[in-house]
Amino acid sequence: MNVRRKSARFAQYWPAYSLNNFDDMKNEPKCFRHTNKAGKYYCSKYSIFQCNDCIACQDLIVYCSFRHICLIWEIIKLGIFEIHGEADAAESDEKDSELVNIDFLPYGSRVEVKKGTFIIEAARKGEIYINDCCCGKAVCGSCKVKIESGRVEGQDSLHISPEDKKKGLVMACKSVIVEDVTVRIPEESITRALKIIKDGSDLGIGLLNGSRFKPMVTVVPLELSLPDNNASFSIQDQTGYAIRKAGFKFNKLYIGLPVLHELSMAFRQNNLKINIALFDLGDVTEIIRVISYDLNPKNFGLSIYMGTSSIVACLVDLTIGEVVGVTCTQNYKVVNIEDISSRVICKSGDDGLKRLHEYIMRMINSLVDELLVISKVKRDNILSAVISGNRILTQLVLGFYPCKIRTEPDMLIDVRLPTIYAADIDLKIYSKAGIFIVPGNAGSAGGDILTGIIASNLENNEGTTLIIDAGAGGSIVLGNKDWILSAPCSNGYFFDGEGLRHGMRALPGAINHVEIDPETLDPSITVINDQKPSGICFSGMISLILSLFYAGILDCSGKFIDDPNIWRVREVSSEKRYILVWKRGSAQGEEIFISESEIAYILQCKSEIYGGIMTLLRRRDITVGMVDRFLIAGEFGRSGNPEMAIELGMLPDVQHDKFEYIGNSSIRGVFLALVSEDVRNKIIDVSDKMDCIDFSSSSIFFDECQGGFFIPHKDISLFPSVENKLIGKGVHGEINS
Repeated sequence: MNVRRKSARFAQYWPAYSLNNFDDMKNEPKCFRHTNKAGKYYCSKYSIFQCNDCIACQDLIVYCSFRHICLIWEIIKLGIFEIHGEADAAESDEKDSELVNIDFLPYGSRVEVKKGTFIIEAARKGEIYINDCCCGKAVCGSCKVKIESGRVEGQDSLHISPEDKKKGLVMACKSVIVEDVTVRIPEESITRALKIIKDGSDLGIGLLNGSRFKPMVTVVPLELSLPDNNASFSIQDQTGYAIRKAGFKFNKLYIGLPVLHELSMAFRQNNLKINIALFDLGDVTEIIRVISYDLNPKNFGLSIYMGTSSIVACLVDLTIGEVVGVTCTQNYKVVNIEDISSRVICKSGDDGLKRLHEYIMRMINSLVDELLVISKVKRDNILSAVISGNRILTQLVLGFYPCKIRTEPDMLIDVRLPTIYAADIDLKIYSKAGIFIVPGNAGSAGGDILTGIIASNLENNEGTTLIIDAGAGGSIVLGNKDWILSAPCSNGYFFDGEGLRHGMRALPGAINHVEIDPETLDPSITVINDQKPSGICFSGMISLILSLFYAGILDCSGKFIDDPNIWRVREVSSEKRYILVWKRGSAQGEEIFISESEIAYILQCKSEIYGGIMTLLRRRDITVGMVDRFLIAGEFGRSGNPEMAIELGMLPDVQHDKFEYIGNSSIRGVFLALVSEDVRNKIIDVSDKMDCIDFSSSSIFFDECQGGFFIPHKDISLFPSVENKLIGKGVHGEINS
């Protein structure tokens, strides 16, 4: 592709970035795909550089929060380059390009892709999940795969040792497919969110906290007695009488025609003894299955939590309320950009909606298959399921258009439907299994928020509780037993390191703590597993910024101090950066740094969290001191600690003992809804009682955010503990001056 012929048009819009200037720049970064070529174009969303040959918008048809400052996007809009990734162009290219097959072991899946496709991209197309901790930036080394047959091409990586090469190992994010290949994914490269699974390992009916143990579906052993010679009773009457005799109460009994046939045959063939599965719908109880007589009947249920970045499934023995298996997977393609409100593409009409529904259900059904293998439970013995997720995912599971969510007017389908069966949503368990979809409310709250509230017991507390679940699809909830306020608070994958050049998850090789000597200004780092660092996780980023601030290298607005003696601060491409690890000390052989723009991004994210908290408090006219509990949920609580978050200005400055990490509360809430009718009723009550706030139209929110763009805040008096610490370090006079 020759771009020089259009350089004049390009330069008139961005004179500072003309192609001639690019050619003259020193220390220019390299393209993330073609490491022998200059990376002239920077994608802020994925923190990657692209060259002239591969410039492309990574998410062309969905919204990106960096688009207003994105050079790549503007170039594409002006028509300087052909648009890579556009649907029609992609289809045309695929027809003209040579197609190759890639077989993934141990899954046994075959994917057809264009020649030249990266292995990681082929895996995503085939819904094969490989660890990708650095989001494709080739710095973490977690996506190693083994080439069993065929040939791939790619650049060398420091993560691939000579021994690895002999074994046929390559990096999936740096290796392109040039012919038919067979790839084996090692166990350590298969995505399994172990921390999330741990959140489901402590589930049990001991969490019910006074609610009754009563699943939606109950299996009841029945024994009919023969009527007197002069009496005449229908099989429905006899069945109803036997159910009441067995101790199960109901108002109305519904028996469909297929089940009635089964009842008739079963009683005759089993000496009037059978087991039946009863689906309690409130006013009506339905017999959904007839089973062979067994005094120890089998009854299993699924609790399914659809998070923005992961889906978790728990298999529960509903005769005793015991979890027999937990598994999860990444919620990959459907939710792969920052803002949950922009993660659904409605451009493709009915076909697009169908594909999205099928994609989500394939992920869920793959978890079901895994649970069946783990537990050795038969599929038809899973007789109920509770599903909870954000509003968009819930609508997609039901097959409804989510396009009108968070538009004017905001429209959605009320998911409190009369009866839903597994077959209605293509869930691969018993076809007539009863399904409870945790409803959202008329505002922005989805079922994931409601189950989190239930798990925290907020609705029963006299005191005021604040729940903070920041991150992709996050939310903030404030309330007590009398009132509840909620608001969305999505910070994308900030806590996973996305949007940051050297950001990564808290995995081996991640820097998770930084301290800077105030005298020598030399940093000391802590790395997970004590190995050469590959990047910086969330807690490492926060401690790095605070250390830079306390050492006087960074001012309160997030800008580096102009001081030639601070030799680790360098200016590259007109932007200052702090070099934390030199090339020789990093795992990938390149400097690990943080730039001013990345610090500004972190301060923006933290200001939105703090601004959201203060907006809810001001709506109820209460102060932070009047809040009794601060509950930190999800990845936010797992990745950091309250003390650092307060010092940065992300959380209000209150006593640290008021903060409590509650893990993934939504997973517990879905489980509780599966095993208890009382909990399901509470969810409906909370949904009706809760009020939602839309920050996008709140002037209070924007006012609060403005002050949060500083460390810790524009008004330092709001953070007395931080102010005292700064006075002790002798830097208080520089704050907010």
